Amino acid sequence: MLAGVVQVDWAIQQGRRHFTLPPNFKRLTALKFLRVIMPGNELQLSLSHNSKGELDFRYLRDGATVSSGRVLFAD
Repeated sequence: MLAGVVQVDWAIQQGRRHFTLPPNFKRLTALKFLRVIMPGNELQLSLSHNSKGELDFRYLRDGATVSSGRVLFAD
């Protein structure tokens, strides 16, 4: 089973790779784990970033959301 903390960490890593995010983690909100992710499951990670310093993430399997959340960063 893929732990939720790993999912959040991967989303933050990829968010920092693809967007210019403020340096400091502030809080995690709207966190939802809808389905268990098991070894061998293929996932797609969808990321979006807005001017408020929020990174929205969504993991999808076969087109269905399996987990999602929002990470807020601050200067």
